[in-house]
Amino acid sequence: GAAMGSTGIGDHGGAPLIVEPSAWSQLEQAEDGPAEGRVFLVGAAGTGRIAGAARVDAADDPRGWSEALEEVGSMVPVGLTCLGACYFGTTEANAASELDVVARCVPKTLDEFYVLFKREGPVGAEARRLDPQTRRFSDAPLKVRVADDEVESETGYLRIQLEQDLDLVYDEKSRRGEALDRALEAAAETIEHGDFEFLRRPRGGQGQPRFFSSSLSDLPGDDAAGTLADPVLLELYARSGGAGERSAPILRYEPTSDTGFESESVSLQLDVLASVPRGARFDEGSRAAVLARLLSQLKRSKGEILARPSERVFRYLHFHPPPLGHTVTLLYPDASPEAEDAMASRRRGLHALLLLPLDRPLLRISNALSFGGPGRFPGKLLSVHESLGGSGVEGGRRSMVSGPYCYFHYMQDRFDDAGWGCAYRSLQTIVSWFVLNDYTRASVPGHREIQETLVGLGDKPSTFVGSKQWIGAIEISFILDSLLGVSSKVLTFNSGEEIPTRAREIARHFETQGTPVMIGGGVLAYTLLGIDYNDQTGECAFLILDPHYTEDEDLGKIGAGAWCGWKRLGDQAAAGGGPFFQRP
Repeated sequence: GAAMGSTGIGDHGGAPLIVEPSAWSQLEQAEDGPAEGRVFLVGAAGTGRIAGAARVDAADDPRGWSEALEEVGSMVPVGLTCLGACYFGTTEANAASELDVVARCVPKTLDEFYVLFKREGPVGAEARRLDPQTRRFSDAPLKVRVADDEVESETGYLRIQLEQDLDLVYDEKSRRGEALDRALEAAAETIEHGDFEFLRRPRGGQGQPRFFSSSLSDLPGDDAAGTLADPVLLELYARSGGAGERSAPILRYEPTSDTGFESESVSLQLDVLASVPRGARFDEGSRAAVLARLLSQLKRSKGEILARPSERVFRYLHFHPPPLGHTVTLLYPDASPEAEDAMASRRRGLHALLLLPLDRPLLRISNALSFGGPGRFPGKLLSVHESLGGSGVEGGRRSMVSGPYCYFHYMQDRFDDAGWGCAYRSLQTIVSWFVLNDYTRASVPGHREIQETLVGLGDKPSTFVGSKQWIGAIEISFILDSLLGVSSKVLTFNSGEEIPTRAREIARHFETQGTPVMIGGGVLAYTLLGIDYNDQTGECAFLILDPHYTEDEDLGKIGAGAWCGWKRLGDQAAAGGGPFFQRP
């Protein structure tokens, strides 16, 4: 994990060690979690700033630590590296022995290494800085400060892709690993000893590609170039050889009668993301760091390819799960939804390693960054409630939908369902939540598919397909269970006046599940997105998304017409009942 644009370790003197808020949250989760494994710290060399953390099993010897640091370093962007280790609740008595372990185990290839002792809050935390070359720590401990916000504005991103076709020929199943070793070694030889330049293709694919050796800040045109959402894409270009004697390749074909041989081709798509200071030049050191990461991806792909012999395409994908302040890069097979479901145990292990919560999917294939590609719901509005003001409830506590959703309403997609399709649209909004929050790779069903599903389940007669008949809470529960495997709990309200009596249950749903809720049914169905509730006075307001809107996707019109807004007791929109869907 060489740092791009770094000038060395720098002299921080008595400057505090800065921990970004997302990294501090990870450390708090690690402190409350299981004690197994060593917690390592990630950041950019020379900055004295910690951007993330990871928990890895590591033997307390130089080899164990080198392997652990390599594992963590291979996941983060080029430009970040392992900068330290964190110890929790360390007393003065055993701090010396832990510092001795660090000094003995840290590889000398690093320029700097920090040891963070985390006690009660940042005030009780302190750090020591190690020079790996001399194995000596700073004389005085460093203070630890949690940053006010994340640092992003001065950071840019480069993306480098390289596809490798690995041809495997072997005579026994037990020798497939040896064939893979040979193919990986040949690919590594090409990268390691090739004479490469890096070409930058203009944004939008217009114009001729050019060699890239400047900084992101020197690029002409759009200032957004090189953002995480739209990184600058570089391609490896192999320069021609010298002026030596040229010769044509010779192919020799020798047929064999041995039928025990097997052959296969595996496509491996290497994909490196580099985090760089926008003013740093893409120099020889930067290019070497990228090539080293490509070689690392080749090396680390062996285990995953061998573990999944039926898969023929593997890709490195980039993720930026919300709790993390940096991206992570992971290898996945180009798998079907069923095959991906079988990888749940691996994803749980990655969640534990990266100190991610286990209550939501963050590392599914559908979670991967798309880098400027079209959204999953082009032309539709997402999370329209985010621009709303207060509810008017004094001293209330808000419990809201957790995660994005798409606003589905009457007359969308040139389909006239005015007067009968509100519950269908509420269902589509709910399904979009499960899609956008990566609980499923299924598509949002249309009206006809909803009707056909209910007929197939035996809930409706065949004449229901193509009709304009309403559906309600029970039908929506059937659909979600059938299409997504989602269970629900149905709360029934005979009138709007009953709703405050269930306010605690509603708030609890949003705090623990966070899914949208359909209330009502038939011709008056709505989507409930949250509640603002004062448990002392009983005053409450409900955040309602109204599917009866019939105009274009105009956030101003939606807000002005209260098609998404806070509703009080007695409002027609707050009457009814519905299914409270559970996360899978």
